[in-house]
Amino acid sequence: MIPYHPIHILFSVGKFHVYSWGFFVSLGVFLALLFAIKDNKRYEDEIINSFWVVALFSIIGGRLLFVFGDWSYYSKHFSEIFNFSGGGLALFGAIVLGLLSFIIYFKLRHKDYKKFLDIYAPYIPLAQSIGRIGCFFNGCCYGSLTSVPWGITYLGGIRHPAQLYESVLDFVLFLFLRRIRHRRKLSLFGTDFKLFKGAKFIIYLTSYSIIRFLVEFFRQDIPANVFGFVMQGRYFNQIVYGSVAVLCLIIFARKIKKKQVPD
Repeated sequence: MIPYHPIHILFSVGKFHVYSWGFFVSLGVFLALLFAIKDNKRYEDEIINSFWVVALFSIIGGRLLFVFGDWSYYSKHFSEIFNFSGGGLALFGAIVLGLLSFIIYFKLRHKDYKKFLDIYAPYIPLAQSIGRIGCFFNGCCYGSLTSVPWGITYLGGIRHPAQLYESVLDFVLFLFLRRIRHRRKLSLFGTDFKLFKGAKFIIYLTSYSIIRFLVEFFRQDIPANVFGFVMQGRYFNQIVYGSVAVLCLIIFARKIKKKQVPD
């Protein structure tokens, strides 16, 4: 087992505290933006301008879903809704509202949002990967009890470092998507297929949903109370992410079939 103690505050300057969760989330977003600009110089202005819109609505969406997931607490501690120091963003909520704001932004600017979804796709899992390191330092999103030798001691037992599992898998997804970012075709089962607009984002969303579905097996199951309706958090997340993965696979299969490269 590996000794472990959460580090909520990385350092302080006077009365100003830098919290681990906020630091790593911010670092992840910054590096993702940096890589996106570096790899797509010709679209630098659009990336920077749309980034602020998407970042704002992603935070709002992530926080709303997180709060709804523990409404029994936040309904009695309303001021805590705006306290981000201890973490508290549900990634699925961030993805949904961030995606909607992204589409609306480019629609209003009369630009092809599908093309920009593909441009953004490789860098989202980079931000998520680094953000999960913040979860590990903060002690949130912790794993279930285990006997594996790399387990960490936390909350009276040995637990899976589930945050790091996802961090590694997200980083691998980033490397893969970045490698194929300029490809117009993909080889599947010995056959070449042309990639449609938005295909790389669909690959990201499918892959990330599968990652979350798998990681949930190693996370501590915490009941969620949504407006008085109690559900098991792990199973609820697996249903949501499993459904998203299946839906994306269906969309991908139907669209890519139409673009099959003839012999």
